[in-house]
Amino acid sequence: MQEKFFTLLQLNKSIRNLVAGIGREFWIVAEIAHIQVQEHAYLELVQKENERIVAKARGIIWGNVLQQLLAEQPETLPMILKAGANIRCRVVVNFHEVHGLALHINAVDAFYTLGEMEQQRLRTLAKLEQSGLLYLQQNLSLPPVLQKIAVVSSETAAGFGDFMNQLDANPWGYRFVVTLFPASVQGENAVPGLVEQIGRVGKHFDVLVIIRGGGARLDLEVFNSEAVAAAIARCPIPVLTGIGHQRDSTIADRTAYLSLKTPTAVAEFILQNNLQFESKIFDLMRKIALYGSGKINEQHALLNEWRLGLIRKTHEKISREHMQQQRLQMGVKSFTKEKMRSARHRLEVFEQFFRFSNPKYLLEKGYFLIRQHHHYLKASDLQPDMQVEIEGDRLIVEAKIGNKIN
Repeated sequence: MQEKFFTLLQLNKSIRNLVAGIGREFWIVAEIAHIQVQEHAYLELVQKENERIVAKARGIIWGNVLQQLLAEQPETLPMILKAGANIRCRVVVNFHEVHGLALHINAVDAFYTLGEMEQQRLRTLAKLEQSGLLYLQQNLSLPPVLQKIAVVSSETAAGFGDFMNQLDANPWGYRFVVTLFPASVQGENAVPGLVEQIGRVGKHFDVLVIIRGGGARLDLEVFNSEAVAAAIARCPIPVLTGIGHQRDSTIADRTAYLSLKTPTAVAEFILQNNLQFESKIFDLMRKIALYGSGKINEQHALLNEWRLGLIRKTHEKISREHMQQQRLQMGVKSFTKEKMRSARHRLEVFEQFFRFSNPKYLLEKGYFLIRQHHHYLKASDLQPDMQVEIEGDRLIVEAKIGNKIN
């Protein structure tokens, strides 16, 4: 007996009838492995366990449903429907004889995806903290003057233009050397592009600025990437972020040295940082000028005091010397007078002595001199019978010496 068999078409029709008999929708959770959006959206849905795919199915969002979902969620849906996103969606199981099994997606729960993204964000933060990268930038020091600036941004982004306009139009005339490292800030290639450009920034820059203009929360999801955050943490110079207008900060913001709300706010921070340094310099110059002026006045007063003291001491010295001179003059005069009086007295004594010693004085007193041949004789020179002349006061007598009387 020949065994009964079915054709493939018969089997597929039977499967289609069985699937059609389900007759209701299901909420499922899956990861989008691949998506192609044209008139309709074609998705490859997978489920992974330990990075191993354990289930796979095709998903389709028909054009009319896609337009309705976009109208309901114009900001979030484009960011949810991308490769790598975990979605919660309402599906109808459909089986086609030619195309096989497919899940027709009629609704997407954006809040589920956002919650999953937040959970992933928290896991990434915990991992960065455990590896010591989350606060690594805080060990760096911001230079007092920011002049050589590296910027990672899309060259055509409005945020980059706002940043440059704020720097260029500053009222203090500060000039900056800005080097752009262009990178896409959204899309599939954004993460590797950002990591590559951040890695190119060297120590010869004062600061790295990462900026992106405003957008929906999901538009900024690239800055919640662990790879981008790790590249920021390992950057050798301080990193400033100005990513969008959202109230919640990204992981890149948490990892950076300083996070500011907008690109314009980053530029304003740089200007204020430089202005603060300039103000400190001017304040220091003012203090130095005041200190120098005070020192000059102090030294001037000291010099004036020394000058007055020198004048006073000079006058005192001159006065003392004058008094000393007067005393010396008086002493010399007194000494001279005393010497002259003493000399005069001695002279008088000598004169009296000479006068008393003068033979004429003796002759006037009645004494006489004996001479022989004009030579005066002493008594011991006299001999008997010696012929002599006796000289007295106005009298000369010739005589002969008699005998000596014993």
